[in-house]
Amino acid sequence: MAFDAIIVGAGIIGASIAWRLSQSGLRVLLLDAARMGGEASSAGAGMLAPGGEIEQPSPWIDLAIESLRWYPAFIAELEEQTGCQIDFECLGAVELAPSPREWQALEGRARRQSALGIPSCALARHDLRQYVPLARQDVVGAWFYRPARPDGRVTLRLPGEESGNPGRSPRDSPFARAQIP
Repeated sequence: MAFDAIIVGAGIIGASIAWRLSQSGLRVLLLDAARMGGEASSAGAGMLAPGGEIEQPSPWIDLAIESLRWYPAFIAELEEQTGCQIDFECLGAVELAPSPREWQALEGRARRQSALGIPSCALARHDLRQYVPLARQDVVGAWFYRPARPDGRVTLRLPGEESGNPGRSPRDSPFARAQIP
């Protein structure tokens, strides 16, 4: 059987690419050495978190911010097409500064990230306890980011596979059209 595209790696990214290609009418083979979504995707890969380590302008930061903006619509389309609910959440990440020097560095990075379009905000000490109840008492300050994360263990589950839709075949899934020749 001939394929228009072969995707190696059936995690969130590989499966998403295969899905989009199959939607455009291409015949796609999706391969993985293990279980679909069983490696990095099941451990939080696919996290859309432009905050944290990015500080300089780059094509990657533009892509990260745009991906985070588009992702809720992508998830809604995937849920509609598969009939499966996807575990997608916009979570928060808190970065602590235990010393005045670290707080100054964190504030500087947050200003640079804000200029790049990465949303974040400083947390007052009393607000910090709401997000991190067990944070050390001597923390000088904290910064809050709002990343998003799909749960790859649920996102990549085929209909009928532990989903409450036992009457549907995995071949009915848009992923399956890409995965099963």
